[in-house]
Amino acid sequence: MGAQDVRFHPDEALYASFARRVSLNGDFLLSDAPLDKPPLAIASVALSFSLLGPTEFAARLPSFFASLLTLASLYALARRLYGTRTALLTTFMLALSPFDLAFAATVFLDPLLTLWPVLACLAASRDRWLLAGVAFALAVATKQTAVLFVPLIILLGLCVNAEKGWRLRNYLTRLLNFTIPILIAGIMLILWSTARAAPIDFWTLGAINNTPDRLIRANEIIPRLGRWLAYLANATGFAPLLFLAFIPPVLRTHIRQTLVSIALATFTLGVLLAYWLIAFNTYDRYVHPLVPLILMLVAHGTLHLTSCPPNPQPLGNRTFNPEPPQHVPANCGGALHPALHGSGAAWSDGNWR
Repeated sequence: MGAQDVRFHPDEALYASFARRVSLNGDFLLSDAPLDKPPLAIASVALSFSLLGPTEFAARLPSFFASLLTLASLYALARRLYGTRTALLTTFMLALSPFDLAFAATVFLDPLLTLWPVLACLAASRDRWLLAGVAFALAVATKQTAVLFVPLIILLGLCVNAEKGWRLRNYLTRLLNFTIPILIAGIMLILWSTARAAPIDFWTLGAINNTPDRLIRANEIIPRLGRWLAYLANATGFAPLLFLAFIPPVLRTHIRQTLVSIALATFTLGVLLAYWLIAFNTYDRYVHPLVPLILMLVAHGTLHLTSCPPNPQPLGNRTFNPEPPQHVPANCGGALHPALHGSGAAWSDGNWR
């Protein structure tokens, strides 16, 4: 798309014009601009302009690289949560997703916004809460709607890493490490917004432009539902595949893996219900940060539907013992929760035995 003669969407042109002012004039504050977004995405486009010149190709390049990094990050996250086979299929599906391809070379903020929560979830799943906080802070500095991902990041981190012997301080220490980079980024955004001295700060203007003050009306229910479902269908290119996303939350696998699937599904459905039933703008790009999560569930559900669950099934540094008990068929032994094998199952050296 970056090599073709494709004109900007009006919003893309607006963001590119802001970035051009930063690049050519050094106008980092954009005091007189009707800015309703944080500065990180605009700064990335401005840097591209400074290196390559103020062209459409340069404007689209940051989102293109963000999309590539999202593929790599999503592979690492899916492998952490579900194993290599799910990770490969998830990455393959995202690489071919019509929805993701449509945004991969645009000047919209959403490809960059999608990258940071995936990285934050990956860091939290590896028990690196400071890095998770940094990634989430960058997400907020890209677009305010990143705040929606706070519960998911925390839930995934705890589902994967929490141990029975943890005390309150173990939880508080991790949450503190997660919060520190966010507070620092928040202070920096406040200082930048104060220095702008704009008539309306970007956060307030963003709330005015994008935050509705009502639920949808009765005559909006069906049209809005149809529009959001049409957007979701483009995530896979074949709408019926979306039903496979409901399989992982109901599987009886490792309890942690089931909790991860429930967290992903609940978060995604909750956000989509809010977009549907609250009078948000029905912009397709709002769905973009949810697409990697949906495809991860679809990929995992596909593997369970088409064959016995992969064996072993990594979850963090925990894997099932690949040796099934004698009274269970060998091809499906790894699909059972260790607790179902009897009292001999125990936690040892990061593995169920």
